[in-house]
Amino acid sequence: GETVRWLAQQTVPELEGSLTLEVDAGGALWVGGKRGLRRWDGQSWWRPPGVPAETIRDLAFDAEGRLWVASAQRLGHWQEGRWTEVAALPGEISERVELLPRSDGLWLSTIGSIRRYRPDAGLTVEPGLPEVSWYG
Repeated sequence: GETVRWLAQQTVPELEGSLTLEVDAGGALWVGGKRGLRRWDGQSWWRPPGVPAETIRDLAFDAEGRLWVASAQRLGHWQEGRWTEVAALPGEISERVELLPRSDGLWLSTIGSIRRYRPDAGLTVEPGLPEVSWYG
């Protein structure tokens, strides 16, 4: 059988109260916590430079391998060693965000609305949907 290693053996204060997890194509674990984003490659923790050191609400990989990050205040992505911020997240929605990457844009289910991010239009509220809290 496969050996089980407990990550808790290594204390990483930045990840106390961790909120979200994703695994990349290479098998590395990405963890969003109360003080930012960390990556575990099976041997050590690494902090991607440029990613805001604030609460990470959700993480999601898209088909191109970009890691989308919704923090307490920002929406951006990590790709090829670089952080790119694409939009500010309004305070009223940032308490609860779930990212859903699709071919027609990045969808965000939030408190009070469904939003969509597209490079040509930015972050917009999706019209025609009820203004209620969405969870997935």
